[in-house]
Amino acid sequence: MLLYLICWTVLIASGAAVGSALLSLAGGSVFSRFGDRMIAATWLGLLTIAALLLGLSVVVPLSPAVGFGAIAILSAIAVSAKSVRQDFRTLFGSLTKPVMLGAGTLAIAAALNATRFVEAYDTGLYHYPLTRWLSTYGTVRGLALIHFRFGFSSSWFALAAPFDFAPLQGRMAALLGGLASFLCLAHLALVVSRIVQRRADRADWFLAGGYIFVLVVCFSWAFEVSLSPDVPVWILTLLVGWLMLVSGQRGAGAAKLGAGLSPLVVLLMALCTLTLKPSAAPILAVAGLFYLFTSPLRWPMRLLQGAVAGVMAVPIVAANLTSSGCPVYPNSMMCLDVPWGVGKAAARVIATDIGDWGRWRDAATSAGPPAGNWMASWIMQPDKLALVAFCGICLFGFLAARGWRAGRAILYVLALALFGTAFLLVNAPNPRFGVGYFALFPALLLAAVGPELERAVRPRLGNSELTAVNALAYGLVGIAVVVAAHAGIREHRLNRELQGSDSLQMGADSEFTHRLLLPPALASSPGDLVITRNRRLSRVGRLELVTDSSNGIDYRSPKDRDQCWGAALPCVPTQLEGDVSLRVPSDGIRSGFVRSNKLGDVSRR
Repeated sequence: MLLYLICWTVLIASGAAVGSALLSLAGGSVFSRFGDRMIAATWLGLLTIAALLLGLSVVVPLSPAVGFGAIAILSAIAVSAKSVRQDFRTLFGSLTKPVMLGAGTLAIAAALNATRFVEAYDTGLYHYPLTRWLSTYGTVRGLALIHFRFGFSSSWFALAAPFDFAPLQGRMAALLGGLASFLCLAHLALVVSRIVQRRADRADWFLAGGYIFVLVVCFSWAFEVSLSPDVPVWILTLLVGWLMLVSGQRGAGAAKLGAGLSPLVVLLMALCTLTLKPSAAPILAVAGLFYLFTSPLRWPMRLLQGAVAGVMAVPIVAANLTSSGCPVYPNSMMCLDVPWGVGKAAARVIATDIGDWGRWRDAATSAGPPAGNWMASWIMQPDKLALVAFCGICLFGFLAARGWRAGRAILYVLALALFGTAFLLVNAPNPRFGVGYFALFPALLLAAVGPELERAVRPRLGNSELTAVNALAYGLVGIAVVVAAHAGIREHRLNRELQGSDSLQMGADSEFTHRLLLPPALASSPGDLVITRNRRLSRVGRLELVTDSSNGIDYRSPKDRDQCWGAALPCVPTQLEGDVSLRVPSDGIRSGFVRSNKLGDVSRR
């Protein structure tokens, strides 16, 4: 816990500094509330640092020296700006004792929760192994050739990579998942405190509806204890929609908001989100339109400004080209015919395989995917039917309340919800990829009915006796209690599950007293305990590895499953297939991998 708290402090401070500088450059004074500004600045700064690290990984490994050096340089440059120093002075001035006590309580609860045993399926499958590659070798040329998932570049993994070094190796798998959930919980507390005081605006109600949906899903799936880039994408989908609402608000003090460049903030946040995962493409599309059609600049200037902002996406394109030869991997568009690339044909197979997995996964039988309309089979599954019904009810409520009358900005958010959902259904209808888009529906509903509901009940409730400081402090502590209770229940269930087995026991570093300092390490050696949960999957066992060799590549792979967890590199989920060899045999795996014309079954799961 203490380790995570120290790392979070470093990341939040550096992210807030870099983000504050970017907001000042982009005209980010649209925020009428300072707390909102700092939350947005922290996210923007963290993702900017992450994108820079991903770009650096193409040329150098993300060792602690490289990673912390880059963070220190960016932070120093940001703090040299007068506006940033003023923001920090304002921040420190607003941190009263009750707020500091509440924030500290929430941070401790979130950090202790994040030190639970990592169970997320994909973290053991490729999230952590990819982070290990970045930390040890950087973005390796042709890495997607040894397994197609290793081509899924993400700035989220790059941000975690410098922290994963001996003796902390394998212990940082939940560092960023915990941080993302903490920032989300803190912002929710801020929003709830305004609602309780009855001084919330439409954007506050929007965040309340969206955040609650995201957090329920996140904690239900234990994704806050993982390295999944899905979590920040879910949160940032809401934040991009929220920024649209904030920049479109008019009212008291509007003349002081300096909204001339505010749409650029939306575009920058969307570009940062795209570096996390390809499923964020609709966010960039809608944010780009929002920027182009709401910016007050002349068209030549807004196009130039947008092009300059587009530099933010260069690192993800460079990393994809290096690892797979495809700039928008796994999409086959513009794939290069290079020795280390998977090629257009293979990329097309991979994209199709991902889409079919989303369509037929829960409906598939041992004989393969059933024939017929996938939509009928997909929507008849109870969880998906409930999800579609919930989003449909929220959309109907929004329309019945005539929520579109709130202004042009809310129409862009509605477009993001509809387009994002359609994009998901067409490409890969896995609910996990679209939680952020689904969260927009309850967010829009509360944005439409929340202010009217507040005005209707205010005469009966009278004025709130809570001050802003006390309301925020109580909100932070209350949410911390809920997080702690959730963590306790999950721990109790896990311990009860293991009690019936004499051979499967938690390691000493999973004990509560040890977790107060360090989180437990991922399984890395044969015999280490492995717990895997992925929605309907629940499996407890031990890590078993086999060693093999192919074309001079000595590697490890799991014996009875496809997760390497923290096993030494190179470890691949399945045995190598196809004619893949070392790019420069004398340099080993750091040189990368190349292929012949016959690649093999790259889509094998």
